[in-house]
This record gives sequence, C-alpha cells and structure tokens, in this order.
Amino acid sequence: MITIIVPIFSVERYLRQCIDSILNQTYKDIEILLVDDGSTDQCGEICDDYAKRDNRIRVFHTENQGISAARNLGLRESGGEYIGFVDADDWIEPEMYEIMYSIMQETGADISTCGLRHDSTGIPNRKDGFNITVLGGEEVLEAIVDRKFESFMWNKLFKAGLFEGLTFPEGKVFEDLAATPMIVSKSGKVAVSDAPLYHYRQWAGSITKVRSADNLIDYADACLARHRFIMGSHPDLFERRQEGILRLAAEGVCKVWRWWFGCNKRDRQKHKERITELVRFTRKNVPLFGYRSWPKYLRFSTVFMYSRSGLSFALMYLITQAYRKFSGRDADEETMISPIKAN
Repeated sequence: MITIIVPIFSVERYLRQCIDSILNQTYKDIEILLVDDGSTDQCGEICDDYAKRDNRIRVFHTENQGISAARNLGLRESGGEYIGFVDADDWIEPEMYEIMYSIMQETGADISTCGLRHDSTGIPNRKDGFNITVLGGEEVLEAIVDRKFESFMWNKLFKAGLFEGLTFPEGKVFEDLAATPMIVSKSGKVAVSDAPLYHYRQWAGSITKVRSADNLIDYADACLARHRFIMGSHPDLFERRQEGILRLAAEGVCKVWRWWFGCNKRDRQKHKERITELVRFTRKNVPLFGYRSWPKYLRFSTVFMYSRSGLSFALMYLITQAYRKFSGRDADEETMISPIKAN
C-alpha cells in the first residue's frame, strides 16, 4: 500500500482538484492522509466531505504548526509500505504512482522520482516513452551538488523505512532542502524518471513568493544544514566537491542579502543574531570573491555577504530590483536561486 500525505493550509481554491487527482490514481491500493494544518478557510470542511465519500481518506485537524509538523503527523499515522507527498495546491496525473511504483519494482530502487511541470494549467506533454536513470545514494548527492536532482518531497515515492528515525524540522519552511540528502543517503538505489506526471502550481500565495525575514532565514538555515550533513556524513564527497557544496550554502546566504532590505523592519530586527552567524560562516568558509567555478553573480554577491551593514543589504536589494525591471524576470526564476516549493 502507498500512503499519500497531503499537508493543507488555506488553499480551498485548489484543494478539490488536488484530492480528485489522487483519488483518480490508476494504482488503487492507497491511503490518503489529509492534514488540515489550522486552515482559516473551508479546507477542513472540504476534507471531511471527501472522507465521507471514500474510505481510503483519513483527515486530521490540527492547530497551525507548519508543513513540517503536518508531514511528521502523516508519517506517524502512515500504514503504507511506501510514502508519497502531494502539496495541496498541486495536482498529479492519474498514472503517477502506478508508474513510480512499477519503476521501483523493476529496478529494486528505494526511491522513485518523476518529472514535473511548473505551470498552473494544462496537461503535461505526453511522450511515447520516458527515460529512467538508476543512481546510488552518493551519486544522488553529487547530482544535488550539480543541481541536477531536485530536493522536493512531492515528485517522489519512498520506501517507508527510509523515514525511520527521521523527522522534518518543525517550525521551518524549505525543510525539503535539509531532509532530502539525509533520506537519499540511506537509499541503495534511486530511480530517476523524466515522465512529466506532477503539476507544480506557482501562485502569489506560495511561500516561495512571500519574501519574509523568517522565510529567508529558514532558506539559509536549510542550505547550511545540507552543507553540514554532507561535510559530516560524506567527508570524501565533501573534499572532492567542496566548491560546489559551498556554492549551495552560499546561495542560501546570498538570497538573504538580496531580499532582506525589502522585509519588515521589525522582523529583520528579530534575526540580528542569525545575520551575524551568516556573516561568520561566509568569512570562515568562502573567499572574498568566491571561487572561479562559481557564476559571476554569486562571486559578486560574496563581497556583500562579508558585511552585515544596512548599506550592503540595500545595495543588493536595489541591484536585484533593477535586474527585475530591466530583464522583465524575477531573479528567483533564474539559476541564481533554485525554486523550492513549500507551503
């Protein structure tokens, strides 16, 4: 059986499409755990209504504690041999779990992934076939360093045993960044498919679109946690790929600098000590102008990250805004910062 965990917070506009897409799976041996994380709209009522109509659904109503707590509750209540996650504002193709399960059976993998579409409408382009690559756990870590493996929970199917002794960091967002390396390092094989089966919805209310001081600090913390994990648990990989691993950490710090000046002043004040820690990390681990293998934008940004002055934040913010104005694009949609989904 596959357990599908759906954390939910105030997304009634999209929730029915999400649940319907899970109920319509061609793989029928599933249980669906809907975790209503203190929604302030009609999500709770929608969940209860679906549970009355399909006995594969179980609903949990909690106070708002965040997506990590919702996922942890789902893991505790899970009865499946396999675990999947779907965000409540996304939807999935009918064959998604059947395909990923079949790939795991054929390859002996502990994790299976599928491709995704960054859109809000439409159906993924169908292919006559799709590519499958089987990697070992450390190979996946290298792929993460090379930005070729996405640290999402929601386009993957996991063997349940991989979560033993692991919980998502509660009270944080962008928890996928920190958790994914820990999970894949426990796996023997990971089967990576490019079949486009998961619809990732981007909208103004998504946390990736809300640049608050709390979110920025959580993003940097997740990047640094990933850095610490690889350095401590895979020292050979860290020594071999240090510049690339440090790049992932530096990008987390860079994102704080790029948007901090535009955040609420009171919220910025709350994190003064954390800013000092980020400066300390940068000065200790990163050369003043970064590494030659890094992209120019990041090498340029490290100069600003050596300082915690208000002028440093303001200049980075103004440069970022100018980029948006003259390019017509948001820098977070570029390779400057990987788009990470959270609710």
